[in-house]
Amino acid sequence: MRKRKALTLMFVCLGLLVPATYWVAQSAQKTKTEKAEAEEEVVICFLCDAAGMPMYLKDTIKVTYKDRAYYVCNKREEMQFKKNPEKWIFAIDPISGNKINKHDAVIYKHNEVAYFFETAANRDKFKAEPDKYVE
Repeated sequence: MRKRKALTLMFVCLGLLVPATYWVAQSAQKTKTEKAEAEEEVVICFLCDAAGMPMYLKDTIKVTYKDRAYYVCNKREEMQFKKNPEKWIFAIDPISGNKINKHDAVIYKHNEVAYFFETAANRDKFKAEPDKYVE
């Protein structure tokens, strides 16, 4: 911010008010664009073949069930979800054996397969010895 003010003051002092105004406006616009790109919303795809993968929101289809948002990758998966949501939203924690909602789960991907855990401790235990828990 100090550099921008110093450069603007320099332009003004040199009698170049118009270029200074243009530069500040362009700089502000660039900052807004960079911020928008950096803040593009990313969600975790819970349901499809890419389950557990971060995906750009614009590339997913949002499906709401019991006031919670779930994200699928295509229309086929959206239709399957709507037919039987209970089948899609739950997973079994490989450590505890408990049924958990994927929305609340800690996700870990191992050998291109997403695993869902009740807690980070369960995930860490799995990460230490995945072959022990993978069929």
